[in-house]
Amino acid sequence: MLPIYVKNRDFREPRDPVYLLVAGNGTFLVKKMGLYSASVRPDGSVLGLLNHTEDLTREFGRVPYSLMCRVLGFFRAAFCLHGGEAIVFLYYSKDTRSFCIKVPPQQIYSSAATGSKDSTGHVVYESCERPPQYVKLGTVHSHAGFPAFHSFIDDRDEEHEDGLHITIGEVDRARPDVSVSFVVNGRRFMLHPDDVLAGHERYAPLLPPDSWLSKISCVSGPGRKEGTQKTPETRHAQPPHDDDRW
Repeated sequence: MLPIYVKNRDFREPRDPVYLLVAGNGTFLVKKMGLYSASVRPDGSVLGLLNHTEDLTREFGRVPYSLMCRVLGFFRAAFCLHGGEAIVFLYYSKDTRSFCIKVPPQQIYSSAATGSKDSTGHVVYESCERPPQYVKLGTVHSHAGFPAFHSFIDDRDEEHEDGLHITIGEVDRARPDVSVSFVVNGRRFMLHPDDVLAGHERYAPLLPPDSWLSKISCVSGPGRKEGTQKTPETRHAQPPHDDDRW
């Protein structure tokens, strides 16, 4: 069995002729063979060690249907009123097994006519206070009229933010496009929506609370037509959640 050492501030070169060294930039196989000493990255198997694979196990249930319907209503309103994307933060309490949504202050930068599927409007957002007894589970953001996928910008934004990341695209359609992943240390695990989202194939957008919509401000770009707003097609299937908890 190869000895394993961690290269921190207290690290001192061990006497072992062969060992594994775990460093900030990866794992190295170190050999001191008399005529030479070398540090190399292991390529394939390492003698004496068992194989391991990347994996992910979720410790939370499916995101409730009513929560996502409210979020979809918010995204549709952001698209119809401002022609761009939007984002919400998703929190979870292991004690109560409940979810919570918070909407951060955000700016939509729109360079197309309001409501156009050709909008390239993107969103820039700030942080917000974590609800007591909850931990941040991840984010849900929209792609306006475009399909749901994890873009280069998403990869950059989520590289250092471990957690669940849900993308909803084509928010103006009867059945929006949905993509779900979980990011750990920059590694994206793609998940099937059925495993994470309850009833995602029959989402019906619900009118979002005014407190959510008030978090949005819009910055107009070239070609934006002020005053050409569409009315979001949402419905009150149930009373709004004033505390944003499910």
